[in-house]
Amino acid sequence: MEGMKKIVFDLSQPAGEEKVVCYSGYTLRMYHKDGDAQDVSRICISGNGMELVLLPSKGLSIYEAFYNGRPIFWEPPLKSLISPDEFDPYGIVYFSGKPARGYRWLELFCGGVEMLGLDNWGMPYEDLKTGKILTLHGTTSVIPVKSVNVNLCEDGVEVYSSFQVCNGEGPDDTPWYKRGEVIFEITKIIKISSDSSKIVIEDSITNKSNNTQNADWGYHIQLRPVEGAEYMVPSKYMREFEGVEIISNKEIWKSSTEPGVRKEVKNVHKNLKISKGSPEGNNGIKTLLKYPDGYGIMTSIPPVPWMCSWYSSGGKGGNEWSFESDKDGRSVIIMDNYDGVGPEFGQSDLGRSGNEEVQYKNSQLDPGQTIDIIILIELLDPEKAKELEHEIREYINDRDLK
Repeated sequence: MEGMKKIVFDLSQPAGEEKVVCYSGYTLRMYHKDGDAQDVSRICISGNGMELVLLPSKGLSIYEAFYNGRPIFWEPPLKSLISPDEFDPYGIVYFSGKPARGYRWLELFCGGVEMLGLDNWGMPYEDLKTGKILTLHGTTSVIPVKSVNVNLCEDGVEVYSSFQVCNGEGPDDTPWYKRGEVIFEITKIIKISSDSSKIVIEDSITNKSNNTQNADWGYHIQLRPVEGAEYMVPSKYMREFEGVEIISNKEIWKSSTEPGVRKEVKNVHKNLKISKGSPEGNNGIKTLLKYPDGYGIMTSIPPVPWMCSWYSSGGKGGNEWSFESDKDGRSVIIMDNYDGVGPEFGQSDLGRSGNEEVQYKNSQLDPGQTIDIIILIELLDPEKAKELEHEIREYINDRDLK
């Protein structure tokens, strides 16, 4: 790109003074937020209507985004971040006061887009051969990056970083994410353009080991809901996660009416419409979050074996789950509402029941082999949202709900 400015942020040291770069209508900030651990920094990119916040301590997950002041992702329920070195992926979580292992990922669940996996992207379970607990959604979204590269120009911004995923079989005196042999390398590229609201995520997974590996990858995307918003998925088949029949094609987000009680619904989809081609070069499943005022958010995800639409609301101050008491003896609980809606998808059935569309499996990697993943997210004006709504309604007209 002509007239491009390149910036490199070193994140190997504790967060220091705020760094600000202004170029071609964009402002780039790396800063430490009060309440975050001392080794945690955030990166904010703003310009041409877009404001994007990234979390280097969480695998460069997207935290928040606004376009012309309008939010794209949920209001994160977690405001402060602990150090990745202090995080214990195998620690205990208490559900309604009862201990459960493998759910600690919830302690850092806050991103608008989180990459999941890679030993397990779904619900936690015990590997009967090794006795190892494979945790909820894996650990990919809580591994820090050491540096972030940013290219700024008149056409837009490109953010690049990478990190390694180890097998966890090293000594306990090493940070958990550095233990053992390197199995995968993750490369992340996030792009925004100066003339649209589109966010492009280009992730790649490379097998760095000497053996064939199964990269059980997935994603959790949390869009910003409002009362009465409809999340539309182009599928011919829809069931609730536990197999319950659905009596209506209406997929409306509703706020929780019970204080402290979180409501969650997962609708599983199959036989999804795949839209061919895009300027970014991907074939994708285009979903739509349609707002009552006519605007919408389009999310294009790659064809995958398993996908659900996720609806969550409420929970502020409730005791659905909590963590061990912190060093000051206080009970660490979820303090804000989990108000979100969007796609949750991956390379295997979330609940490990084998309910997958195996023709879309894309997880086996020979040594040196790479998987490329492209995700598009775009705020649509009422006219474009109406066009996508029409396409989806036509496709789901004869949807199987039984």
